[in-house]
This record gives sequence, C-alpha cells and structure tokens, in this order.
Amino acid sequence: MTDAPAWVRNGRHDIVAMNQLARALYSPVLAAPRRPANTTRFVYLYPEEAREFFVDYDRIASDAAAMLRLEAGRNPHDKASSSWSASCPPGLRRSVSAGHPTT
Repeated sequence: MTDAPAWVRNGRHDIVAMNQLARALYSPVLAAPRRPANTTRFVYLYPEEAREFFVDYDRIASDAAAMLRLEAGRNPHDKASSSWSASCPPGLRRSVSAGHPTT
C-alpha cells in the first residue's frame, strides 16, 4: 500500500511497521528517541507535542490508558506491558492508570 498511510502496532501501542506516508504523518511520534516508537508513550511523555498532533488529545489519552489496562489484564504476566508502567515516574503511572493526561 503506497497511496495511503498504513501502520501496524501491537497491544502495547508499539509501532512495529509503517509505510512511507505513515512515517511522514507520524513524524512527531517518531521524533521521540526511544524505540520502538510508541503512540501511548508519546501521548503521556510528550503532551505538548501530542496536543498539537491529535485533534482530540483528551480522548486519545483516555482511550490509550484504557487500552493499556485492557492489554495488561489480557496478559498480566507480559513483562513488556508491565515494564512500560514500571518505567514511568509515579505521577505519570497514576495518571495512566486513571486515564487522564498529566497536563
């Protein structure tokens, strides 16, 4: 597919594949240095940039937190899911678990 942005992510919102148009569209997400690029990490760790990128930032932040909780519940022994939360500062962890952005 080359005439529309296309990307694939896993349950933790890691971007695992994307075409050239998606790279251009998601360039703010890809600017974050940590890999794999992760849309939820972008929303919560770069809220100013995410507010510019997403039309409905508050809804995106709430939905992202809910989907992370869903993924953690689906597979509670997945170390990658739990390590995302554990690597966050305590205030951010509370924010994600409540489904609200920190700003």
